[in-house]
Amino acid sequence: PDLSLASIGRPRIPFPPDVVWMRDQDFFWDGAKHGKLLVQQCDDCGSLRQPPGPMCPGCQSLAWHPRSLCGRGSVFA
Repeated sequence: PDLSLASIGRPRIPFPPDVVWMRDQDFFWDGAKHGKLLVQQCDDCGSLRQPPGPMCPGCQSLAWHPRSLCGRGSVFA
């Protein structure tokens, strides 16, 4: 018998999931095309933020610039 999710009336979820594209991420993908790892750095308080967003979560500034990282570090998940 067909035991797929579609056969039992549940919607099929694409894998990988569709990405929601936001303009705040454009700088990251442009850097990746050129082999660079970029994050946002707040112009006012200097904090780094990932994932990218329109506003600094620390000081609520809208001013930022992309900062290149070396690509070495630890990932905590």
